[in-house]
Parts: sequence; structure tokens; C-alpha cells
Amino acid sequence: MPALISHQELPAPISAMRWGLLLAASLVLAPTGLAQEAAGDRAAPIRIAVTRSGFQVECVGEVARGDLEVETAFGSFRTPTDPVQLVMQSALRPGWRVSLTDPLEPSLSAWIGDFDASGRITELLEIAAAVLERDREEELALLLPALDRWGALLDRVPRGIASEERVDWLWSQVLGSPGPEALLFGGRLVVEVMEGGNAIGPRQISITTLKRALRSESAVVQRTAARVAERQILDEPYTSAKMLYLSLRGERMVRDACARAVAALWPEHARESWTQAMLRGEEEDRLLAVRHLTALLPEQSTKPLAFLLSAYGRTAPARFRYAGKSVQVVQGTQDPESVLNMDMAPSTGGRANHTPSDSIENVSVVKVTRISPELAAEVCAALAILEGGISERTPAEWALYLEGRFD
Repeated sequence: MPALISHQELPAPISAMRWGLLLAASLVLAPTGLAQEAAGDRAAPIRIAVTRSGFQVECVGEVARGDLEVETAFGSFRTPTDPVQLVMQSALRPGWRVSLTDPLEPSLSAWIGDFDASGRITELLEIAAAVLERDREEELALLLPALDRWGALLDRVPRGIASEERVDWLWSQVLGSPGPEALLFGGRLVVEVMEGGNAIGPRQISITTLKRALRSESAVVQRTAARVAERQILDEPYTSAKMLYLSLRGERMVRDACARAVAALWPEHARESWTQAMLRGEEEDRLLAVRHLTALLPEQSTKPLAFLLSAYGRTAPARFRYAGKSVQVVQGTQDPESVLNMDMAPSTGGRANHTPSDSIENVSVVKVTRISPELAAEVCAALAILEGGISERTPAEWALYLEGRFD
């Protein structure tokens, strides 16, 4: 049986006023007869099914009020508790293409959000191709979760495929489809694999396959492999070591998925690797480590952030005491072990049998490479979030404020 997926985080039930606006839109945006012919393909409408709660999804074929399943060009959308309320027509929105030739290179983020919220999947995939090519962090941060969600919601597996073969079929599509569509297939694959199976038994992707995928030249395949590993709760050292490496050195679309997976599967190793990167790494590694640690392991992030800020404004070979520890500012950078030893697993006996050394507690001197103003600003912003929105402290004030916690 296919996995039953319900759309989540739905908007509140539509008000009478909003229903009126939607109904008006369905009339105004649907050119007919000669007007439609004159407008040409540029104005050819798409059809949007709107459920009782207001959820919208582009549809094809026959869709009627009360339907609990909607066909799209990208699979079946099942909505067992939220029936279709109306179907409206809407013109395509090609305005985003102008941004691609604009010398100012404006962001596509607003367009991504609009296509996602209004269920315009065709246009979301079209803009996705441009976003993947541009490789901008703020655009990817919106696009990738959107494609993950829509992929999970849409069942594109042919009806003749047996239940036990669905995962294999979806994986083949991830490997063989263009980037944006591969991400959709990957979104469905993640919810079809059996949660917690550790690559053993039915509806699992094997360890061998996931290892190979994490070494793939395709960022989409790497991202999907990381998400599957997290879903399967994979207890396999090499894959976690590789994902730690990719969380810092992978392509943009790979980093977040690998960071989430390793934080869930090997939190101690993730904490230690990112702490090492923050203290001594290259600038980009340091910034990424701050973001990963504070977003994914917030309860373990304040101490390393405080030690990092304690060295701000100091130059090598300054040495001082902070929170009962000796701290020294050093020249040069040093990659974390997860980067230096990319092909070495963090453990040979599974996550329960090994805890990594602590780069702050278990050393006589905490060594910190000189901190740039940009890194200090990133750390201060992270601490402001962790500490409940306090944002007026300087790096020195943050270090002093937090020191008493760790004496």
C-alpha cells in the first residue's frame, strides 16, 4: 500500500470574504472564446483546486466539489479530510523571468513563496531550474523545503507497481530525472521508506546504495541520500562521517540535509565537529558551523559560542583565562577532524559505543583562530536568538555575560 500522506500546516478555514475573492478570481482570470485566443498561450489558464481549508493545488482532468483526491501533472494529491470546495482558473505568472535578465539581479524568493503557497507546481518547477542554477542561499532556503513538501504530498508511483517495489521505483526516478523533478521524487521517497528500519528489511534503501549516493557527483542524489538516512535512522559510521564532511564542504543544497541528518543520528559527533570548525576552521566553515550548531543543537551551542567570542579583538599569541580554562589565540586555521579524515568513520562500533572528545572540556588550552567581525556578528545574532531576542550586546559583553555559566 502507498504511504498515506496528509497535507500539514494548513491555513485556517477560509473566511466568507476570502471565498468571495477566490470566486471572483476564478471568473476574472479565466479568459474565454475570442479573448482567450487573442491572448494566446501566454495567458492560457491553469486550473487550481481549492479545498475547504483553503489549500490550493494545480490540477488536471475532472475535479469536482467534494472530491478527496486530485490528479495533478505530477501525481495524485489525496486529501481525505479536506474535500475540494471549488476549482478556479488562473493565468500563468511568467513575470519572474524578467528578473533573470535584470542587471540588478533581484531575488526570486517572493515568486517561490507565491508558487508554493498557491500550489502552482508547474511554475514552481520552472523557477526551480533557474534557482538551482543561480545557487543563492536565500532562494534555496525557500525552494528546497517547498519541493520536499510537495514531493511528499504527491503520489506519482504508477498504480501497477507493487507495494514492496515502490521505494526502488522512486529511487530509480531520483537517479534518472532532471534536478527539480528528482527533488520531487526524493520528497516522496523519504515518506515511503519505512521509518527507523536502519536499511534492513522491506521499503529500505540499502547501506551500500546510500554510501554510493553520498559519493555521487549529483547534489540532488546526495541530498536525497542524507534525507533517507535520517528517515531510516541509519546507524552506520561511514555515512555519518561523510555527512559531517558534506555539512561543511558540500554544495549548498546538500549542506542543510546532511547537517540535519547527522545532528539527529550522531549529535555528539556533530557538536564536536562543528565546535572544532568554529574554533579553528576556515571562515566559511566557521560561519556554517555556527548556523548548524545553533539551529540543530541549540542546547549544546551556547558554551562553544561563548568561548569563541571570548577571543574576539585579540591577536596571536594572546593567552588568557575564560570560564576557568586557558584560551590562546593562534595564527592559521585547522580543519576539523571530519574534514581532515573524510574517509574515516567516527566509530567502528555504532553510535552507542563511542563518544568523541570535547574540544573545550578535554584540553588544557582551548585554541582559537583570530575572529573576523563578520563571524563575531554571526555569533552575536545566534546568541540573541538562543537567549530570547536580546540583541544589544557587543561580543565582549556577550562573553562576559555568559562566562559565569561555565566556571
